[in-house]
Amino acid sequence: MKEIDRRQFLKVSGVALGGVILSGCGSGSGGSGGGITTPNGYYFYRLKTAGENAGTGSRSLSLYEFGGSAHISSGGIITFDGFDMDGRQGMFQLDVDCTNQIPTIEQEHASLLTGDILTDGREVKKFVAHDVNNDGNIAAVIKPAYNDNNTTHYGSGLYLNHSRGGFERILVAGDKFHQNLYESTGIMGDVSLQGGNSLLVTTNHLTGTTPRFSLFHIPGAALSKSTKIMSTGDYVNGTDEYITGFGIVDHNADGIFSGTISHALSGLVGAAQQNGSENTVNSLLHGHLSNPNDHLLLSAGPEISASTHTAKVHYGPRVAPDGTVYSKIADQHNESLIAGDEVIKTTDGLTSEGYKISSFTPGCMGADGIFYYTEYSDTDRGMHTALFAYDGAEHKMILSRGNTLSDGGSPVRNILFSTTTNHVSDDGRIVLICEFDDKSTSVVIGIPA
Repeated sequence: MKEIDRRQFLKVSGVALGGVILSGCGSGSGGSGGGITTPNGYYFYRLKTAGENAGTGSRSLSLYEFGGSAHISSGGIITFDGFDMDGRQGMFQLDVDCTNQIPTIEQEHASLLTGDILTDGREVKKFVAHDVNNDGNIAAVIKPAYNDNNTTHYGSGLYLNHSRGGFERILVAGDKFHQNLYESTGIMGDVSLQGGNSLLVTTNHLTGTTPRFSLFHIPGAALSKSTKIMSTGDYVNGTDEYITGFGIVDHNADGIFSGTISHALSGLVGAAQQNGSENTVNSLLHGHLSNPNDHLLLSAGPEISASTHTAKVHYGPRVAPDGTVYSKIADQHNESLIAGDEVIKTTDGLTSEGYKISSFTPGCMGADGIFYYTEYSDTDRGMHTALFAYDGAEHKMILSRGNTLSDGGSPVRNILFSTTTNHVSDDGRIVLICEFDDKSTSVVIGIPA
């Protein structure tokens, strides 16, 4: 993630419970209001630092660097990924007890490691797209190691780890699905996992004539119940354009979904319409899984008049529990953070120290309606990053470059947040990855004061 802003850190601290409370401070960019109260401050603690081992015993990895993902589920389950010096990859879960003065790791698990043998006999080479739901279940797109003795060991597969029972196969290359009409090619994109193991996945498949990409809903992770939501070659509702590819997708428990797409005029699509790989993502749509043909464009470039916002999509989306879609968009002048049809912050604004805002991350939404995101600015001391909480009326900074965490140590240099969808738990705790001035990097938990 390249966008890190330098902004003079604003450090408002108080001593309580043996830690420093990092308090919010308004940034001057308002919203529409709404009766939600942002916590007055957070305690931040390191949980796992690069250089330490993750996992236990024979199922452990010496962390050289983090992969960048971080999720938090109910009951204090933290999920993250990382690599050792040899490039071996691992996905790990920490059971964190937050009831005491300082959070402690009760147990840690290596959920997936390079070299693992899956239940279908495939050896794990690496994993790519993945998501974690509020129960701590993990959906992952896993690439197998090539095996000369087994011709089925090719292409990626979609797997689910339910209640730490191991990764079970959902869909792999060669599988027939969707009433046996399609065959998976093993080329997969993004995945979204919700409660009840509701899965949303983009995947390439053979249709009997030509391959195409489609967005599928798989309720309860039951492939026999899969529903095709939309495919390359489908019309973008309200336009003369065809979908040519899919990017990041997300959905919520009520069936609201959103996804980034690429598209082209119907007369100009040609072969790219079927492949889905030649075009950059440039628009954002949303709808309901029960009636996907009635989808709406939330943001698109100026060539399309049917969208709510006139801007390309840079990252996202994030679908909140109430169905509001959050994302980061950009026109030729500014980047903006949007919440549905509302623009909540843009880069034409200034930080509280008077520096120009340069970028944002798409953010994550808590169950209480508070939206968290990072903001980057360019200052005379370099790029600066800060973490904000937005309650619909006020943007409060809760962590910034230069702050010292509640457990002391080197000051924060950079904050990696909202690279994945589930950085905020239902009780308002947040998880992030911080780089510090001493060049160390840690998975960090934030606990409301």
